Amino acid sequence: MSWFYYDKSGNRKGPITQSALQEMAKQEIITPTTRMETDNGKSGVAGQISGLFPPPPPPRPSFIETMASSMRATMSFIASTLGFVLFLVLVVFVVLLLWCLLEMANVVPHVMPYNPFVPSSEVVEGNL
Repeated sequence: MSWFYYDKSGNRKGPITQSALQEMAKQEIITPTTRMETDNGKSGVAGQISGLFPPPPPPRPSFIETMASSMRATMSFIASTLGFVLFLVLVVFVVLLLWCLLEMANVVPHVMPYNPFVPSSEVVEGNL
């Protein structure tokens, strides 16, 4: 297939081969917005020819999208940390509740704390 292109002053140039077209695209003689025609009369721009130009880079995220992503990460961290703290509070609560229930059932042994200021002859179990 032969190609024709229009230069910057609007003059029709060609015909050129596919390989010459690719070389002109590399040299930036033909840009994605250059008007093109085929030898069978179809027209368009050079950017529509597949494989002639590399695909454009993906758009950069906007400032708001970047900040939103950062805030989501921060909130996720806070939520996971808060969840861990709430879990620890729940564990402590359950342990204290069990301790109180065992105390009420007199299952927990009463251990006399050591007091160096009370002579051992005065210590009576349960009293100081």
